[in-house]
Amino acid sequence: MITIVSTLTVIVSLISKVWGFPNQIKLLTKYKNVENISLIFHCLATVSYGLWTLHGALRNDWFTVVGQGLGVVFSAIIVGLIIKYRRQENDEKKRTNR
Repeated sequence: MITIVSTLTVIVSLISKVWGFPNQIKLLTKYKNVENISLIFHCLATVSYGLWTLHGALRNDWFTVVGQGLGVVFSAIIVGLIIKYRRQENDEKKRTNR
């Protein structure tokens, strides 16, 4: 039974991370608008996914490592995009206020 639950967890996790996160990244890079995106939330998500990945590795639970490892990668990309586009917005505001 635990193998079935673990397998379903990985499948659903992969779907959300392989479909959901890349779609969010695509929208962020297309519109370059991060005004309503929470940097703190995505930083916490990155740390959370990282800790779950570490936990899975320490327990030799590769279902958890795979399922959460993608979350680390994609949420870290989103954090990077938020920081990048906020800096660009701030630089643009400084140039137009001169």
